[in-house]
Amino acid sequence: MVTRDSAEAEFVSPIAPADLAQQTAAAKRDEKNRESILSKLVRLSERPDLRVGATLLACFAVTTILSTGTPKDATLYQHLGAEYYNIARAIADGRGYSDPFGEATGPTAWMPPLYPTLLAALVWILDKQSWVAIAVLALTNVALAAMGASLFTISKRLQLKISPYAGPAMLLVWVVVFRYWFVILTNDVWLLAALFAAVIHAFVDYRTTRVVRVWVWGILGACVLLASPTVAIACGALVVWALFKETKQRKALIQAVALSAYIAMPWVARNAVIFGTFIPSKSNLMFEAYQANVVDADGVYDVDTMLLHPFNKPIQRAHYAKLGEIDFVRTYGSVFLSKLKTAPEQFVQRVINRLRAAVFEYHPLTRKAATGPEQLLYVLPWIGILLALVLSRRRRSLVALLTAVLLLYLTPYIVVAMYSRYIMPATPLLLLLLLLGGESVVEAARSVLQKFAPHDAGQPPGASPAS
Repeated sequence: MVTRDSAEAEFVSPIAPADLAQQTAAAKRDEKNRESILSKLVRLSERPDLRVGATLLACFAVTTILSTGTPKDATLYQHLGAEYYNIARAIADGRGYSDPFGEATGPTAWMPPLYPTLLAALVWILDKQSWVAIAVLALTNVALAAMGASLFTISKRLQLKISPYAGPAMLLVWVVVFRYWFVILTNDVWLLAALFAAVIHAFVDYRTTRVVRVWVWGILGACVLLASPTVAIACGALVVWALFKETKQRKALIQAVALSAYIAMPWVARNAVIFGTFIPSKSNLMFEAYQANVVDADGVYDVDTMLLHPFNKPIQRAHYAKLGEIDFVRTYGSVFLSKLKTAPEQFVQRVINRLRAAVFEYHPLTRKAATGPEQLLYVLPWIGILLALVLSRRRRSLVALLTAVLLLYLTPYIVVAMYSRYIMPATPLLLLLLLLGGESVVEAARSVLQKFAPHDAGQPPGASPAS
């Protein structure tokens, strides 16, 4: 006979004690993991550098939205570096690294490979140019916020005598004033500035810890080599300084340099095989020399000169397609060299104009003259450099080193071709030097105040207090 109890026993199987213990242990582990993740998130939210970055990210997002709201701005923010985007589209379409001017002209080394490769990944994922532009603006905002957090951390690491929030605040003002180059025209400025900031951060970290992280330095160095020859020259100077200054870390530095070269070498080898010549970064140097010193009136690019570029001028594109990239560059390079021989004084005047444009005079690309805030902010870092070199005692050698790095970065542009876009990648370095200049003023002011402070009663001036 089947009773109720036996029926329930038939359908309800009790959990074995061993299984119950395992389930209980698993539940405790899950709860512990959740608590661990939550505690990590709480700790991260309490970090002041991340708070600074999050605040800046919100500010830059608002700036971007307000700056790209009109159809005219939409055209500009879909610019994506012109040739950079055309090469990226060719890569995504399976044509390889080619066609810088949007026509089927074959392989190219017109531009360095890092930014087109990044854009190609975005094109492959998002396809539409407008969506790629939005993604680049989002990456720009994140990169700028990271720069601000880096300036905050560097100020703390160097133990500057001014608030660590000064650097992020200055970056915010700088980006708002010069927003055309950061959040409207989606060129490579944000990427090069982020790489510059990463190198400076790694260098300051090295100065404070005396530790070289080989993989970090090596991969970062390769990215710099594949992104910009001028940034590579400037950052390479820091590595050379460290190689000669710090013997204990020389082996690690050499390993990092070797890793950078190993990663970048396929690009150089590819160019040698395809073009039969040595092209470490990009091929268009002599064409830029022609454009800036033969075509442009004063040697500093403006919109009228840009309209004569192959990207905008069909006749130039046809000439490029007929000659091929290397012969095209050599042809216009020979025109520049011929002009240099016949009228060297004109070249010297253009170099002087570019020097002024690099240091003293901000040249907007689309307007005749700079606004007051643009001009003041543009020259302010150089005032900071002078103040730091004159007034600073503890950090004069650091200021001199960073100034030398800045000049190394600017010199190729001053000699060959210049416009304001080329200055903007150096933003992290310029603002750090401005911070050091501000600190030197604070230190000098404190020294003066201490000198003229009232002495202890009954004690002659200059006497030491009784011990």
